[in-house]
Amino acid sequence: MIAGEIAERRLGASLRLAAVAVVVCTGASLLASQSGWVLSSRQMWWQALRKDGSNAAAADAIIRAPLQKRDFRAAVEVLDRCLVASPGSCACLARRSQIRLRLRDADAALVDARAASTACPNDPGARTAVVAALAYRGDGVEAEEEARAGLAVRDDPRLHYALALAYDRQGRRAKALEEGKRAVDGGAGRDASLLLGAMAINAGDLELAVRTLAVVVAADPNDP
Repeated sequence: MIAGEIAERRLGASLRLAAVAVVVCTGASLLASQSGWVLSSRQMWWQALRKDGSNAAAADAIIRAPLQKRDFRAAVEVLDRCLVASPGSCACLARRSQIRLRLRDADAALVDARAASTACPNDPGARTAVVAALAYRGDGVEAEEEARAGLAVRDDPRLHYALALAYDRQGRRAKALEEGKRAVDGGAGRDASLLLGAMAINAGDLELAVRTLAVVVAADPNDP
């Protein structure tokens, strides 16, 4: 617009349009050169992780496709690339830990979870990954201590989910159910809802199970 005003004052209205056209075309050219980044949500998530390795939403986004196919090894490969692009990313380490549990590799999962917690000591997602790995290994008491240490710092629904996991591993079903409800009510996400649904089924509370799992299905009707 500045170029247009100068052109109108000095060269007349006819050249004003030409000046504006040059400015517009230059802007369009710059936008086109960046369209691969601007228009690709996948690339935007990768850029977000490069800037902030604790971005949990971005980490979830880059592995959504393989997880929908239940291709856990492919998801691990994606997270491997994330850790090359963003070394020490606690979000990618925590997600890789969770997926390694699905691959029944609890030792590697705990290594990743500890690394995530070291990189981001105050991140509830990283601490939850540690608790999950400990619980899967059968270390229910240590898992409980880890979850409680996190809750002492920050009352986060993901840590209530972690505590529910620890209680469940110890066989303390009533306590686990109570913490599971707190986690889901607080918005801890899909994994917390699946855990609460499973615990409710085992407790014979089918109404709670249906109500809890219906939310998961509504969020993603294709969720296996």
